[in-house]
Amino acid sequence: ESLFDEAISACQKAVDFSGNSTDVLLNLAFGYAVSGKEEKALEIIEEMHKWPEHKYISNFQKAWVYAGLENKDKAFQYLDLAYNDRDPDLVYLKITPLIDDLHADPRYNALLRKMGLE
Repeated sequence: ESLFDEAISACQKAVDFSGNSTDVLLNLAFGYAVSGKEEKALEIIEEMHKWPEHKYISNFQKAWVYAGLENKDKAFQYLDLAYNDRDPDLVYLKITPLIDDLHADPRYNALLRKMGLE
């Protein structure tokens, strides 16, 4: 069993224990994304789009799932939504390793400038 499989298994247990917490589900989606299980990651995101509007889903966390899928355009689309929504998770923008692959993209530095975090 690979480390990815172990991490996914742990996340699946956490989803059950948490009662389908959005944070935990997005962690599971990221695990699927970086382990090459794109379809499973996208299934989770698509299912969340069907949830009631009053259930908060962090656009910043969606962005890092798409970063894990190596879909930079979608990742930046959700980062922009996170910025517009004043997503509190954006405080992790410069420190989370989950979006390291986005740092070389000029849109990353542009977002940092908009936030005053250059």
